[in-house]
Amino acid sequence: MIAVNIVNEINEAISGTVGSLGSNGKLYVGFSGGVDSTVLLHSIVQCCPEKIIALHVNHGLEDSASKWEDHCGQFCHLFNIEYRSIRAVVSSTGNLEAAARKARYDYFQQQVGSNDLLVLGHHQDDQLETIWMRINSGRGAYGMPESRRFGTKDNAYLCRPLLSFSRLQLLKYASYFGLDWVEDPSNKLLDRQRNYLRHEFLPKLTHIYPDMGYAALRLNEYSKRLDISVINALEASPSRLPIDDLPNNNGIIAEVIRAWLSTFSRRIPRRVAIEEFAGQLASPRDKQPSLNLEDGAVRRFKNCLYYARRQKVVPSSCTITSPGVITLSGRRLLIKGIKKAGSSGNGALILDFVGNHPGIKLFYKGSHRRIKDLLQQANIPPWERFNYPIILNTDGLALCLPGIASRDLGCVGAGQNFCSANWKVVEDPV
Repeated sequence: MIAVNIVNEINEAISGTVGSLGSNGKLYVGFSGGVDSTVLLHSIVQCCPEKIIALHVNHGLEDSASKWEDHCGQFCHLFNIEYRSIRAVVSSTGNLEAAARKARYDYFQQQVGSNDLLVLGHHQDDQLETIWMRINSGRGAYGMPESRRFGTKDNAYLCRPLLSFSRLQLLKYASYFGLDWVEDPSNKLLDRQRNYLRHEFLPKLTHIYPDMGYAALRLNEYSKRLDISVINALEASPSRLPIDDLPNNNGIIAEVIRAWLSTFSRRIPRRVAIEEFAGQLASPRDKQPSLNLEDGAVRRFKNCLYYARRQKVVPSSCTITSPGVITLSGRRLLIKGIKKAGSSGNGALILDFVGNHPGIKLFYKGSHRRIKDLLQQANIPPWERFNYPIILNTDGLALCLPGIASRDLGCVGAGQNFCSANWKVVEDPV
């Protein structure tokens, strides 16, 4: 009966995660062949058999690596799951675990595209080890997020639906269904920090303090709640963090930046990098310190920090024929109205970008204004101006700078809009 309850709880958690996948997305599962990813993949098959793609990375670090790869392929064949694997080249010098992890995640990023979901099998015991490792390194009492953005693709996410389940519970699930899995002998090497925590330190501590594991997990949850409270109090958004009211203390500023990135599912840089960036914020306002992230950077403009997505090549122009919504690189352009009158040529409108039209002007409030000046006056951060959208007619005449200004109708009088549009970040709720 206990095993049945565990099976139902795991399937329910997996079903909730799979349910967040859009109709256009693919579901990728990191599949090492261990018990955690085996349970994960088996449960997902029950919920979403059509969209699954299992990803396996053969790091070549163990003599049995090829057998594990074959085992994973056979498992996927048995359950009719699409299977992709790669034999990675992992450097034998330096931190072997970090190098293997990088090779693994590099492959995942190559596979996962826009609107896709990557699901990994990290469980409660992994989370507890992560919390202790971060406490030991002075990086805070927070663990792995249940979900976060993944890579540089739009709307690509990584999820860990098993974080609330212990390894013992996963073993009971696997036993209930008679599943086979592989055991990595390197997990028993005590010269690796995580293995020592798993096999020596945490069992001894748990023997003395039986509730220690749950206490650490509660501490992680309380830390997340505190992060959200701080971010809400500062009225921050996924793209913007006001810093004027923060105390002149680099440690506090660094912690607020960490909380901001964590709350909005960004992958957090190393603590030393955040602290170094916090120290640079004391530089004059005309300087622009930057903190590099996986898919962009944190940059300062005036009294705020901004999440700046990695700049891509300026997109090509396109024709607008009717009002509607266009999504461009994490932003939403709402075309509110089109008036086919005046100097619009054949009535068609062109959506283009400021970087393609240096020196262009817009007739606004009775005079020709440089687009460059309008963007400055609207407090658009410098790095966003090049790719800022602009609406033109077929003759190349500027009609609208979305969210900022629209061309005056000269034949009717200044102040009447030829067309109008809004341009804003697609925000995610806290």
